[in-house]
Amino acid sequence: VDTAKFCIQCISNFFLHAPHCVNLAGENRVAYPSIDNLNRELEIVSQLPASVVVHIGRVGKIEDVHKRLNKINIPTGQYTTNPYPLLLENAAGQGTELGWTWEELRKIYEGVDKTRVGLCIDTQHTFASGLNKLESHEDVVKLFDKCEEVMGKKPNLIHLNDSKVEYESRKDRHENIGQGYIWNRDKSSLYSLLSICRDENI
Repeated sequence: VDTAKFCIQCISNFFLHAPHCVNLAGENRVAYPSIDNLNRELEIVSQLPASVVVHIGRVGKIEDVHKRLNKINIPTGQYTTNPYPLLLENAAGQGTELGWTWEELRKIYEGVDKTRVGLCIDTQHTFASGLNKLESHEDVVKLFDKCEEVMGKKPNLIHLNDSKVEYESRKDRHENIGQGYIWNRDKSSLYSLLSICRDENI
């Protein structure tokens, strides 16, 4: 126990990804076990400087996502370094996924408690969905500005991946940094992204 406490004190933040079977947009037989699952995950991290990252859902409606998120017992963030216990992750747009367009993301954040629900931006999903090419410094700045405009907040976490598939392919295919379609030739936008994250404590 003492070792665990020491390790937690040494880590400023950490993040858990909810199981991919969690689906807040599906039918009740799928959604209600998903709510139970997320409640358990959030209970685990409630006393830690940690967040649970979850995909928004598939085969359903954004209105259902609102209702189900509001049924989850999301604790109040206790840590100034990591104030949002739950982070929603943008989607690549594969199949029936929700949360891959700016308009869908806007609708989702209009219906949730923004003081408890943060934002995780996955770079591969951002590229594959067509939200942003991440080609230049200007693209990176536009991404952060758009997040502020649409969701009313900057990202709390960047899930940093390259892409095995081309821009706007709407496929969820991660690749190692520098080996995919985003940063295999020019990494200047990657350095811009890392610099902004460092300055903004993301």
